[in-house]
Formats: sequence, C-alpha cells, structure tokens
Amino acid sequence: MEFRLLGSIDACVGGRRLELGPRKRRYVLAALLLDLNRPVAVERLIDAVWEGDPRTVRG
Repeated sequence: MEFRLLGSIDACVGGRRLELGPRKRRYVLAALLLDLNRPVAVERLIDAVWEGDPRTVRG
C-alpha cells in the first residue's frame, strides 16, 4: 500500500487508487500517517482536522 500526502491525499494498492471517503476522513488519515507508529492524541486530531472546535466533531 502506498500513501500520497502531497497534493491530494491518496492511497494506492497495486497501482489502483483506493476511495478514501469524505475530506475529513482523509485529513484524519493524513494526520495519523504523519505520526506513523506513534500514538496521536485526540486533541491533536481535533486541532488538525476540526480546527480546534470539538463541537463540530461527530461521533
């Protein structure tokens, strides 16, 4: 599996692009990939993806 984070956020398997879903889901994936193999605090994800406003996060 290959991930691309510069430009659009993409994932490919065997040269085929995978559908990653809505924009914020792709942003969460990118935030997690930037800290690969390390725990990422929920607060950091909220700051990165939801611009620090936890009221806009849907469970």
